[in-house]
Amino acid sequence: MTDNLPQKGSLQERAVLVRLERKNVWLGKRTDKDIAHEVQKSKGVSKNHGDYKRHLFPDCDQPLEQVLNAINHVDYVYRRRTLPWLPGVNIIATPLFLNFTEAMNEALTKLDKARIELKNQWPAMVAAGIANSKGTASIDEYPTVEMLDDMYMMELTYYPVADDGDFRVTLPSEIVQSIKEKLQEDNQRRLANTTIEIWKRLTSEIEAAWKNLDGKKLRPEWLARIKELAQSIPDLNLADDPDLNEAAKKAEALTQHDIDTLKANPDLKKQKAEEAEQLYDQLKDLF
Repeated sequence: MTDNLPQKGSLQERAVLVRLERKNVWLGKRTDKDIAHEVQKSKGVSKNHGDYKRHLFPDCDQPLEQVLNAINHVDYVYRRRTLPWLPGVNIIATPLFLNFTEAMNEALTKLDKARIELKNQWPAMVAAGIANSKGTASIDEYPTVEMLDDMYMMELTYYPVADDGDFRVTLPSEIVQSIKEKLQEDNQRRLANTTIEIWKRLTSEIEAAWKNLDGKKLRPEWLARIKELAQSIPDLNLADDPDLNEAAKKAEALTQHDIDTLKANPDLKKQKAEEAEQLYDQLKDLF
């Protein structure tokens, strides 16, 4: 692995920063102080013993669950296709940008549809929640339909990658130079961290492949995940680490046969399991 900035053009040309911003995410629960007080009194525990959450939609929360599942999917797509860079900000290689935006737009569209369905079902859900709560819930504990417009919103914001060539301020030249050097050092450190993150992701997927190939049941999703990651690594690999690119080729080789072929050929399945185990053993202690 190398800590140097890439040689195939500047980092600004090869990557974009992205932030996934979100508004309030209400889970349909409330902290119940009365229950907490009862527990403290009956059990003799302190008031810091714990919070007690009460579900406001018992047996009637499916539309809300669909929204929360859609949010989790947006998060998954975002984390899967980007790498951590700054707190709350990730980085994406420009060759993967179109694929990223298409996948994110699809995930965000599903979230929008789930939000609309939640709003449509909200009055009935609140009525059912109060009825099913057997007197423990009241109407003032629930957001209004209008409040839902400010909940469960997610959107993307993009930024250029800052480098030392961007820094122009009126300060003594020695201070400006010091700041530029610090910015370059920070970018190199972050770049090294993104490379480590890719190694960890690849190792995790290879471990999953090995366990699937070595088990009795073959789950098809591991094949798609490891192939997607392996094929994207040459672009994700902004530090241009040759060992990482080579490991990605070995990982992709594990996916050259489809699930049906592996199921029909136990010897081939065993061979691929051994290859996956060997590759996992090579990578698991690197970081």
